[in-house]
Amino acid sequence: MSKLLYVISSPRGEQSESTKIADEFLGAYLGARPGLDVQRLNLWDDQLPIYGGRGAAAKMTVFSGQTPVGDEAAAWADVERVFAPFKAADEYLFSVPMWNAGVPWVLKHRNRRGFEVILDRLEAALISGQLSVGDRLPGERELAAGFGVSRTSVREALRVLEALGILEVKRGMEGVSLRNEPGDAFADLLRLHIALGHYDARSVVEFRTILEAWAAAKVAEEGDEQLFGRLSEIVDRMADSSLDPRAFHGLDVQFHETLIEVSGNALVALALRSCRTVNRQAMLDGLASGEWPETLKELHREHRQLLDAIRAGDPDFAATAMKEHIVRWSLRTVERAESDAPPHALDGSVSGSATQSQAR
Repeated sequence: MSKLLYVISSPRGEQSESTKIADEFLGAYLGARPGLDVQRLNLWDDQLPIYGGRGAAAKMTVFSGQTPVGDEAAAWADVERVFAPFKAADEYLFSVPMWNAGVPWVLKHRNRRGFEVILDRLEAALISGQLSVGDRLPGERELAAGFGVSRTSVREALRVLEALGILEVKRGMEGVSLRNEPGDAFADLLRLHIALGHYDARSVVEFRTILEAWAAAKVAEEGDEQLFGRLSEIVDRMADSSLDPRAFHGLDVQFHETLIEVSGNALVALALRSCRTVNRQAMLDGLASGEWPETLKELHREHRQLLDAIRAGDPDFAATAMKEHIVRWSLRTVERAESDAPPHALDGSVSGSATQSQAR
C-alpha cells in the first residue's frame, strides 16, 4: 500500500486558506486512490527538534561514518524521529502559505532555543488573529505540551515577554495575559543601549529633533485652540522667577509631552518619553551650570515664541522653530555636560544610567 505524507505548514488551523486548498486536493486525490495510506504532520502541533550545536555535531559525526554518543545521540534520535515518516512515505503533499515564499515559516527557525520558538509562535498567533490584546494564555503545562518544549523554556519565554512589556503576569488565579497598553520596556531598552555606548546623547537629541519637529508641524496644521490654551497656561507658569531648574524642567517636559500627546501618534510619544528619560540628568546639569535667572527668562521667552510659531498655523514655520529650540538648548546642555563629565559619562557609563534611573 502506498503511503502519502501530508505536511501542514500554516499555524492558522481551520482559518488557513492554503490548508483548505490542500484538503480539497487530498479529498479528490483519495477518490482516485482509495487505498492510499495518509499520514499527517502538522509542523506547529508536532514536536520538532530544536536543531542546535548538538544536532550539528551529531550530523557531522554521522557524515564521517561514526555513531553519535551521549548528547549527540539524543539529538540525532530526535532528527531520526522526525525524518522517519518522510522515509516511509512514497508521496508527499505540502500545504504552504503563499505569503511565505513557499517555505514553511516554522522550518526557518529550527536552530532557535526553546523559548525563542515560543516567542515566534506567539507572534504568528497574534498576526493570524488567534490571539489578541487582553487574552489570557493557557497554563504553563499546556503551553509546554502545545509548543513541544520544556516547562523551563515556557517560563523563560514568559519572563522575556513580561520584560518586553508584552505580557502582564498576575499572581494567583488570574494568570498571564497580553497587555492592553505598552509598558516602559522601550524606554528601559533604550536606556540600556545608551549605557552600553551603542548610541550617544547627541544622537538621542537629534532623533528627538526629527520627531518633535514633525509633531509641531502636525499640531500647527490642525489648529487646536483648546490645546493652545493648555500650552499657553504652561508657558505662563514658566515666567515664575522662583522656579529652580528642576521645577522649570518639569514644566518644559509637560509642554512638550502635551504637544506630542495631541499629535495623535502613540509610537512617537513613547519614543520621545524614552529620549527624555535618557537625557534628563544631562539637561538638569546643563541648566544648573549657568546663570539660572537669565537662563529662565530666555527659556520662557523661547517657549512663548515656539507656541506663537505653532499657533500661526504654518507647519513649516512651526517645524523650523521646534528644531531651532531643541538644537539650541538640548545640544548646548549636552555639550556643556560632556565638557564637564568624566570620559564616557554621557555616552554609555553604567553609573550615568543608574543616576538617570534614580532621577526618573
